[in-house]
Amino acid sequence: MQLLDSSSTLSTRRPSVLSAHTLYLASLLLVVSAGSVLQFWSISWGLLATEFGLILLPTLLWLRGQRLDAGATLPLRWPGARLVLLAAVIGAGAWALAILLEAVSAALFGYVPASPFAAMPTDPLNLSVFALALAVAAPVCEEALFRGYLLSAYGRYGPRVGLAAVSLLFAFFHLRLEGLLALLPIAFALGYLTQRSRSLIPALVAHGVNNGLSAGLVIVTTLRPALAADPTWQAALGGGLLLGLLAAAGALWWLRRGAAPAPAAEPAAPAERRAFWPLAGAALIYLAFAGLELANGRFPHWLAEPALRLEPAPWSQPVTLKFDLRNVLDETVGQAECTLTPQGDRVAFDCVTRQRSFEAQLGQSLYAGGQYELRQAGHWRAADMRLLEAQLAFTGEYSGWRAALAPAADGLNLAVDGSAPRVVAPDSVVAAEWPWRMMALSFERFLYWGSRLTLVQLKPGAEAGQTETAVVLLRGQESVPTEAGSVLAWKVTLGQATAWYRAAAPHELLRYADGFGVTWVRQSAP
Repeated sequence: MQLLDSSSTLSTRRPSVLSAHTLYLASLLLVVSAGSVLQFWSISWGLLATEFGLILLPTLLWLRGQRLDAGATLPLRWPGARLVLLAAVIGAGAWALAILLEAVSAALFGYVPASPFAAMPTDPLNLSVFALALAVAAPVCEEALFRGYLLSAYGRYGPRVGLAAVSLLFAFFHLRLEGLLALLPIAFALGYLTQRSRSLIPALVAHGVNNGLSAGLVIVTTLRPALAADPTWQAALGGGLLLGLLAAAGALWWLRRGAAPAPAAEPAAPAERRAFWPLAGAALIYLAFAGLELANGRFPHWLAEPALRLEPAPWSQPVTLKFDLRNVLDETVGQAECTLTPQGDRVAFDCVTRQRSFEAQLGQSLYAGGQYELRQAGHWRAADMRLLEAQLAFTGEYSGWRAALAPAADGLNLAVDGSAPRVVAPDSVVAAEWPWRMMALSFERFLYWGSRLTLVQLKPGAEAGQTETAVVLLRGQESVPTEAGSVLAWKVTLGQATAWYRAAAPHELLRYADGFGVTWVRQSAP
C-alpha cells in the first residue's frame, strides 16, 4: 500500500495546527518509549530504527490520513547549487557555534549530562550504521516532520512566528535541558533556510553536515580517545570552529541578499486557537526529562537507593584480575592484582596493590605518590556480596597499619592496629575494597542510579576506622581504552574515585582512577 500518492483527491491546503501538534506529541511519545528501548538495545541500529520508524513513518501516515499533498507539505524542489553550498557552510557554522554554547551551558549548569554517544560501538559495521543514522537518517526524517509538516502548518501565522515556534519545538523535542541552548542555532538555521529557499533540500544538507561533523567527532574520539588531551588536536579543532563560524556568518549574509523573501502571514482560522492542547502533554514530558537530567547532573544522590544492594556473585570459577598503575604521564608506577575464588556460599578475595614513589608534572600541576603495599584478603557472601570478614595490611614509606573485620551480632567488628573493636554497619564498604566488590552492582536493573552505603576509611592515627555515609553512583556507559582496544563499560563513581566495569556480564573491573593522579589499567581485558 502506498503511503503517499499524487491523486487529484489530495488537497494542497496547509496542515492544521491541531494535526501538527498531535503529530508532534505522538512522535515524542513514540521516541521516549519505543525509541528508548531500541537505542538501549543498540545505539546505532536503534537510532536508525527510531528515525525511520518513529519519526518519518508517523509523518507520512499523518499526511495520508489528512489527505494532504506531499509535494506541497514536504517541498523537495531543487533550489540551485549555490543555495545548497551555502546551506552546507551554514550547517558547519551552526555545529561550531553549538560546540561553544555547550561549553557555556556546562559552566552555567555545573554539569555535563551523560551522552548516549559515549557508549559507542567500535566495530566497523556499527560505526558505519551510526554515521548513517546520524548524518542521513536523522536529517531526512526530522526535516520531514519539522521543516515539512510543522513549518507548513505554522505558515499561516507568518514567517517569524513559524520560524520561532518550529525552532523551539525542534529544540524541546530532543529532551535536553543543559544542551537546549546549543540546539537553537541549528534549529533556527534550518527553518530560515527552508523559508528562504521554499524547499527542504537546503535544510536537509545543513542538517546532514551538522550531524555528520558530530558523528565524525564522536567516532574519532572513540577510536582514539587520547586525542581529547592532545594540544595539537585541540588547537586544530579550535581553529576549525572559528573558521566555521566566520564562513557561516558570510553565508548567512549572502543568503539574506540573494534568496527570495519568505511568504507573508495568512489570516489564522479561529479554530486553530484551540489547537495547542497537545503541547501541554509534550511540555509535561519535557519537564520530566529535564528534571531527571538536572537531578542526575547536579544532585545524583537524590536518585540513589537508601541502602546498598548487590547482585549474587557472578563467578563460577576462580578469576584473577591484573592491572598496571599509571600516573598522569602514563608512566607505569606499580601493579595491582586480585584473585576471586568462589567457595560454595562464599567468595574469597585475595588482593595486593604495590606502588612506587613518583612525581609527575602535567602543565602547572604536580602529582606525587608515595611507595606503599596494600594487602587485603577475606570473604564476601555469595548471595548478595556482603562483606563477612577481612584482613588488611598497609605498609608505606612513612607509616603503616593493620585492620581486621570480623562478624558481629549487629554488623562487623572493626579493629585497627590492635585497638578495641568497634561495630560498623553490616553493609559497610572498605575504601580499599570497593572497586573489586562493585563488580556486583545492579548494572542491568532498569532506572538504577546508585546506592547509599557506609564507607570505612582505614588510615593510621586518630582517624583510623572512621565511617561516613557515601554514595556509589552509576553514571552510564562509556567506551574505555584497554590493551585489547576500546571496550564498552559502565562508569561508576564513589567520591573522587571512578571505576569502569565491562558492560557485558560478568562486569569485571577494567579501569580505576583513584582521583589523585593514578589510574589502574587492565593488563589483558576480556
